[in-house]
Amino acid sequence: DDYIKKFHPASANEGKKIYTVRIFTESNDLILKREWDKAADLLQAIASGSNRIVAKRARHNLSVLNEVSRSITSEVREP
Repeated sequence: DDYIKKFHPASANEGKKIYTVRIFTESNDLILKREWDKAADLLQAIASGSNRIVAKRARHNLSVLNEVSRSITSEVREP
């Protein structure tokens, strides 16, 4: 059994946390709908704002979005 695990591909689910305060409601809804581009546009707009704390959180959410969307897209493409 352990020998097979060395050669058999496996996947792991990692929980990724995103900020959910009110300013991120719309982008988070778009993420849940898998509307990656629209969510990314909103998060980029928030990330370029003047509030450094909110901008940092938006960049974090954008990073998670990019990781999750790539992961889901690659899973769909696998045979």
